[in-house]
Amino acid sequence: MSARDRTRGTASRRTFITGGAAGLLLAPGLGSLAAFAKPADIAFDIIRKGEKIGVHEVRFTTLGEGEFEVHTNVDVAIRLGFITLYRFEQEITEVWRRGAMVEARGITNDDGEKARLRAALEGGELTIEGPAGRQKAPLGAMTDIAFWNPKIARQDQIVDTWLGQLAPLLVGAGDVEEIELRGRRLRTRRFSFVANRGRSGKVWYDEAGVWVRGYLKTPSAELDYLPTV
Repeated sequence: MSARDRTRGTASRRTFITGGAAGLLLAPGLGSLAAFAKPADIAFDIIRKGEKIGVHEVRFTTLGEGEFEVHTNVDVAIRLGFITLYRFEQEITEVWRRGAMVEARGITNDDGEKARLRAALEGGELTIEGPAGRQKAPLGAMTDIAFWNPKIARQDQIVDTWLGQLAPLLVGAGDVEEIELRGRRLRTRRFSFVANRGRSGKVWYDEAGVWVRGYLKTPSAELDYLPTV
């Protein structure tokens, strides 16, 4: 499949889960991450039609003062009995320094079709390499899986981790909503988003600005993200 075909974003299995809940945003009024601080780890179960089909995990490791590594792992499998009908795996590692992503590398395996991503800081801007080719992005650009960081709310473009290119992002105003989550009542702010390749959804943040729930709709599926028990 050519890079042009990938960019068109056809409603294939690729659009099922790639990019996760990209563009989940935090707006003014919610708590925010302390400047350059390493966030707490996040883990979600991915639910489809009431059944757990995978996990989405984000782990953080301190590298130095004002610098940390972000490792995102997504693992999805749809099975019928002992038969695996569909498998999606994504591992992306990012390096953040003083509040900006300066490196990203990883691989996405969409049911056997693999795509590699690499981004590095060169001459004050990011050089991105992936299936869509090589291009430049400004320092401060973020990937479509960096929804753990409230600074993404300032972005109108994000780096698509499957295509390896900049893509548009639209986010609606947040609404205050009280939800029940794993037996707890939480006051949250809910945002709607529209990303590329037919993806859209909703995200919920608690009053401290921590991502607590997600909903993703693609041309092929509807997925809920619930905190891992």
